Amino acid sequence: RQISADASGLTEALRGSNKFQGQWGEMILTRLLEASGLRSGSEFAVQVSLKAEDGSTLQPDVLIYLPDKRTIIIDAKVSLKAFAEAHAATNETSKQHQIKMHLDSIKRHINLLAGKQYQQLPGLGALDFVLLFIPVEGAFQLAVEQDPEILVGAMQRKVILTSPSTLLAILRTVHHLWRMDAQNRNSLLIAKQAGNLYDKFVGFSEAFEEIGLRLNQTQQ
Repeated sequence: RQISADASGLTEALRGSNKFQGQWGEMILTRLLEASGLRSGSEFAVQVSLKAEDGSTLQPDVLIYLPDKRTIIIDAKVSLKAFAEAHAATNETSKQHQIKMHLDSIKRHINLLAGKQYQQLPGLGALDFVLLFIPVEGAFQLAVEQDPEILVGAMQRKVILTSPSTLLAILRTVHHLWRMDAQNRNSLLIAKQAGNLYDKFVGFSEAFEEIGLRLNQTQQ
C-alpha cells in the first residue's frame, strides 16, 4: 500500500509540474550517463551554458564529447500527462484523444529543439543533429507505434528521438570510441618510445664499435 501511495504521489507530481518533470528527466539521463561508463567533466558535461552568434545563452542538458573534438548534444523532454491519461482512459474515444495529445506534445518538443539549432553553435564541433531524450520507455514506444513517421520527420529536422534503451546503446558506443582512441594513443606512445630505445641501442652499438677500433689501434 505504501509503494502504491508513493507511486501515485510521484505520478501526480510528474503530471502536475513541468519543472519537476524536467528535473526528473535530467536525473534519469544522468543515471544513464553514469551507467554507460562515461566520465563527467571529461567525456560529458551537464548544463553547460553556451553563447549563440546573436549573443543569446543556450543551455542543453548534456554535451557528450567525442574523440577529435566533436560533440553530441542531448536534451531531455518529458511528456507524461497525456501519456498517463491515455492509460487511465475508460473508453476508446478518450484514449485516442489523449494519445493524439501525447503525439502533439512530442512534436512540439521536436519543433522547439529543432528551432534552437544547437548544432550550429560556433566552436562546439557538434554533429549535425541533436538527441531528444524521452525518459519513459512506454511513452516513446506509444508515439512510435501510433505514428511511425514521427522518427523520420524528426530526423529530417536534425532531431533524433531516443528512449532509455536506445540512448544507452548510443552512450556505450561513445564509450567504446573513447577506449579505442585511448588504445590508439597508447600505441603511438609505445611506438615512439620503442623508436627512441632503438636509436639509443644504435648509438650504443656504434660507440662500442668505436671503442673496438681504438683498442685495435692501441694494440698496433
